[in-house]
Amino acid sequence: MEENPSHLYLDLLVKILANTIYGDAPVDQWSGGHYDSEKRRLGHDWPGVAHTMIGLERLRHLRGLCERILDEQIPGDFIETGVWRGGACILMRAVLKAYGIEDRDVILADSFQGLPPPDPAHYPRDEGDQHHTFHQLAVSVEQVRENFRRYDLLDEKCIFLEGFFKDTLHRVADRTFALLRLDGDMYESTIQVLSTLYPRLSPLGFVVVDDYGNIEACRAAVHDYIDQNKLNVTIQPIDGCGVWWRKEGDKSSRAVHASPRRSRSEDQYAMYVLRSSLAQARQDLSSAQQRHGILVDELAGVRAQQQSISAALQASQQEKEQLQKASQQEREQLQKASQQEREQLQKDLQSERELSQQLRNEFSREVKSAEALLARYAALEQRTAALDARAQILDRTLRVVFVKRNDLHSRFKSLRDRFVEADVLHQFAEETYAVVNSMSRTAPVGEVVSMWRDALGLLGPGSEGGAVGNTLRSVLSPRTRGVRLGREVLSIAVSGLFSPRWYLERNPDVTKSDIPAIVHYLRHGGFEKRDPSPLFSSELYMQRYRDVREANVNPLVHYMLHGLAEQRKIAPSVDRRT
Repeated sequence: MEENPSHLYLDLLVKILANTIYGDAPVDQWSGGHYDSEKRRLGHDWPGVAHTMIGLERLRHLRGLCERILDEQIPGDFIETGVWRGGACILMRAVLKAYGIEDRDVILADSFQGLPPPDPAHYPRDEGDQHHTFHQLAVSVEQVRENFRRYDLLDEKCIFLEGFFKDTLHRVADRTFALLRLDGDMYESTIQVLSTLYPRLSPLGFVVVDDYGNIEACRAAVHDYIDQNKLNVTIQPIDGCGVWWRKEGDKSSRAVHASPRRSRSEDQYAMYVLRSSLAQARQDLSSAQQRHGILVDELAGVRAQQQSISAALQASQQEKEQLQKASQQEREQLQKASQQEREQLQKDLQSERELSQQLRNEFSREVKSAEALLARYAALEQRTAALDARAQILDRTLRVVFVKRNDLHSRFKSLRDRFVEADVLHQFAEETYAVVNSMSRTAPVGEVVSMWRDALGLLGPGSEGGAVGNTLRSVLSPRTRGVRLGREVLSIAVSGLFSPRWYLERNPDVTKSDIPAIVHYLRHGGFEKRDPSPLFSSELYMQRYRDVREANVNPLVHYMLHGLAEQRKIAPSVDRRT
């Protein structure tokens, strides 16, 4: 069946605008540089060549809204705020031109230099928005005009509104619109367009928001405007990303705004409808004529068969007469025998009629039941829409709960680390007390106190205060098993064989680090055969005593904890600078 040329033109134009015919590679960062027909259908990539990124589903839906506006004669112009390469507006202008409509304009509002930086002081929802950093979103007005020109659609009905929305939308605030298409991504852009242009939208006019499903700030702007103005609208999805709704109004309100006299463009559109109906009627007539020819041929075949049957009947007529005479008696007998059978068949027929009536009644009840089910289905659809709205609210609430939960988890982890640190410090204090207590039995109290203060001085600058506490915390972390290490630090500190100043002068790399000299010697220097002072040679001590090397312990620690009691010998440092 032949299709209308205008429909074929618009169908092909939609595929060309999305470039699903050649399938150009995307330029975004998430598609891997490979064309994906499903992503292109849903508008989930940024094409490298195509003149729109909204995908086939939103393009077809946009065409349907434009045709519906023309069919219902909703007054006003078409406008898109945020046009990129102009593909959606090219489709709007093509629909008007295909149907011969010349009294409506297509307005393209865009900065033609990308999106503005966020203004969190006035629009907190946009804080952290990165759209202004994508150079792929900046398309010049000259390039968009050239794209229109390539489709032979650039004329005075295409109005370019160049600049950011806050500076330009007031220029068209006196117009009447039948269609608002918003593609500004950000909260600021979306709320500015709705605040300025929605009051100028005709009753029963349409609003399309492209990024409602993907960008939270855009969705928040839509709901804020609806709530602030107490609008009674139903937001409907398109493809999981874009949504649309219809402004409140009825046919009577539309009639008030409509022109009482049909314009030339409306007459042209009506003529197009009549021509489409006439073409359809001609197609139906052609099909009927074809079927008539087929029936004539079939009738001729039936007539030929009838003639052959008539000849066969004439040939068998004589045989029939003979058979009639021979069977007359048999018929009489059969009539008597079949009388009872006919009566039985009549009873069976009556039963079948009654059963048929019962089936009709049941079918009627089933029809009524189906109608009731349809009504329930419509009610379920309304409940589903309400549940979807509640699910969105719950989703936002859950996000806030997850943020609070993560914060509490971090605070709990910090408290747990502090408890572990306090426990280790407590163990170190008990061990230190045991060491000092054991020393006090063999040395005067004054000497023990003096040795303790000297030990604290070796751990770092300051006295028993904050600097020493910080050093102890670095030494006594859970990873170093603080009690044993505390005993070793104390044994070196009271030995009189460790000089921090002398150690740092001979080891400048330790000076550059944040590790105290005594801690460095305990953890690394003793094993690297570095000397703690001019009075003790780590290398000679380890060479002299094999058990110290095999035990892999710090030489000075071994000497203080074991070697001194065992009367082992030590040697002075062999450093020539000593």
